[in-house]
Amino acid sequence: MSSFQKWVLVFGAALICNVVCRGHAIPSEPTNPDHRPGLTIKGTVFDPSGAPAPGVVLSLLAPQERQTKSDTKGEYTITWAGQPPLERRKEGLVPNWEPVPDCSMVARDLEHNLATGHDFDETTTNLNLHLQPGLTISTKVVDLDGNPISNAEVYLTISRSFSWSLTIPRVGQSDAQGLVRIPALPQGYQYFLDAWAPGYGTTARRNLIHEADTRTNRLDVPAIVLKRADLKLAGQVLGSDGKPVAAARVSTYGEGQPGVTTHTDANGRFLMNVCEGPVSVNATLAGVTGQTDAKGGDTDLIIRLPESRQLPEP
Repeated sequence: MSSFQKWVLVFGAALICNVVCRGHAIPSEPTNPDHRPGLTIKGTVFDPSGAPAPGVVLSLLAPQERQTKSDTKGEYTITWAGQPPLERRKEGLVPNWEPVPDCSMVARDLEHNLATGHDFDETTTNLNLHLQPGLTISTKVVDLDGNPISNAEVYLTISRSFSWSLTIPRVGQSDAQGLVRIPALPQGYQYFLDAWAPGYGTTARRNLIHEADTRTNRLDVPAIVLKRADLKLAGQVLGSDGKPVAAARVSTYGEGQPGVTTHTDANGRFLMNVCEGPVSVNATLAGVTGQTDAKGGDTDLIIRLPESRQLPEP
């Protein structure tokens, strides 16, 4: 799993963290037995001339990501489950069923470089969208010396004031000069650019593009810088009895690190390439996990797995 994917998991966990009200833990799922029915939004997408626009990709930026395409008549339907947002009160964060005011529908016509976005709340059932000339973001992917990196995969996150967001993996790939061009983006949104390339590290929401800067048709942003993963990281995984552990899953994560995963050999040893700088290393087998902090170039790591403790039968 890449560090970028780990960031997504951490970010999602933070949004649904356990909350406390009057000293009692509130379950993450609503206790109300009457679950909110699915919410449906319908509408038509129009091009700048006012004609229906078929084949437009529509993405819902809300508690649950949803995506569809407009049909031959430019019409679309998206159904999603209204999830209770978290509202800050004196006693802490508590779930409630108030409408969400800052969801967004994003429409992208990649073929014609058209796009638009529209905010809505949970009371919205019909939403027509009118495409406008889209924003094109251009950047480069380079190493620490400024040399271009080709074949880097670029990830794009669209968000609205740090509320709900949508991550589009592999939205672009750098060419031989390291150049990346991402067309058909709605103006007035906030974006994060991330990249990964074989033999290099990665980024994790480090390249922020503010909403105020995206109200234009073209935006050139500073290069995305990746560190080369040319340092060895090696060690051994031991069990609670001190014996080597074979077939343990070993993974790394850390800012700028590539997020490598491998498995230990018959002697419990592992070897991988990482970038210069701090890196955390996890080893997992049969639900038991050990962890250690290291840095690129460490080759004598020892990770000990704690004794497995099974829960008593209910």
